[in-house]
Amino acid sequence: MLGNGGAYVKSFYRRIGTLPDSPRLLKEKDVMSPPLYQKLKGLGGFRNVLVHEYIRVDISLLSSSLTRAFDTFPAFSSEIREWLKNER
Repeated sequence: MLGNGGAYVKSFYRRIGTLPDSPRLLKEKDVMSPPLYQKLKGLGGFRNVLVHEYIRVDISLLSSSLTRAFDTFPAFSSEIREWLKNER
């Protein structure tokens, strides 16, 4: 699904320009619930801070973002699994 230069969601025949666009498309296609989308929104941007500005990372922001990610990703995984099960 993801690669250099963006992502392609094969089931939707649509190319995604940026990583933060992926959750929005999943929400629009009813793969992801709106509440989960709200929780995930912004986590992709934090990845860019870590990758490109690692020298200036705020440790407390890092800690809260990791906590948010670890709390949110199990629900994300569950919703994706459910969608995949229904697509077969």
